[in-house]
Amino acid sequence: MRMFLRSKEGEREITGVVTSVTLRGEYRSCCRSLDFGIVHSSADKRTWVVEIHVGDQIRMIEKDKVLFHGVVWTKNKRTDGNEIDFTCNDFGIYLKKNKGSYVFSKMTPEAIVKKVCGDFGIQTGKIASTGKAIKRNFLGVNLYDIIMTAYTVANDKKYFCEFQGEKLMVLEKGVEECTPLESGINLLTANVSETLNAMINRVRVYNKEDKLIREFQNEEDSKKYGYMTEIMRVTDNKEDFTQKAKKLLHRLDRKITVTNLGDVTYKTGRKVRVKEPYTGLVGIFYIDEDSHNWKNGIYTNRLVLNFENMMDEKESGNDGKK
Repeated sequence: MRMFLRSKEGEREITGVVTSVTLRGEYRSCCRSLDFGIVHSSADKRTWVVEIHVGDQIRMIEKDKVLFHGVVWTKNKRTDGNEIDFTCNDFGIYLKKNKGSYVFSKMTPEAIVKKVCGDFGIQTGKIASTGKAIKRNFLGVNLYDIIMTAYTVANDKKYFCEFQGEKLMVLEKGVEECTPLESGINLLTANVSETLNAMINRVRVYNKEDKLIREFQNEEDSKKYGYMTEIMRVTDNKEDFTQKAKKLLHRLDRKITVTNLGDVTYKTGRKVRVKEPYTGLVGIFYIDEDSHNWKNGIYTNRLVLNFENMMDEKESGNDGKK
């Protein structure tokens, strides 16, 4: 792993003064973050070999592959320590930090992405194609929510955003498969937790006169765990509330965390086969969160896995009917 600083003075390698590095990604975030520290003591000017400022750019490379390219967002410098800590965000942060207002009529999500990114000077790479035109109005909505809303309403497939270098990619989630993880080979630890805290297995829908008009239920979960009921009210009896009610149903939450020997290909949005008999993790799982850590010459991953292929669904704006 090698790291480079890009500033107004040009680009230079800083690998030699870096103490530790953690690279993170999460499926509900449009940007990956990079935390790192450099050797720098207030009492020893011999360590003052590099100066990094907020707004400078950092590139991280592994075997000629760019793992991260982004902006120094936060800098923490103190007198009672021997290093300076930095947090960087890749260019996905600008999808969150910029808002736009648009009226889209019969445009596909892929066309919307190119329009929005073109207006804000954001480069694009591979953009998933749906072929379905949608109608949506946005007023003061951040660019990430605009993009994810367009793909949410287009079809039932799962998508996610990521930046590769300076280019935005919109990819179908769970298509690319990583090298399998297996105990005794490359899987180090596994932890599985289950909870009923957020379960909703019955939704009762009432009209404006407080009359029960429909009920949705997960019968299997209701019999097994008992009723956990949510109430939904509609003001218009003609309103199609089915989809909204079904989205309220929530099953058992399982959180799966594994650590493994470091591999740059284990990234959010991919899937991986796991074989760990003690916890019962056998099968295909989806990577919802990834963390890559380099410290003292050791490289490891920490992954949050999911049985289900989840998407960061958004419903910003409106379809113009209201």
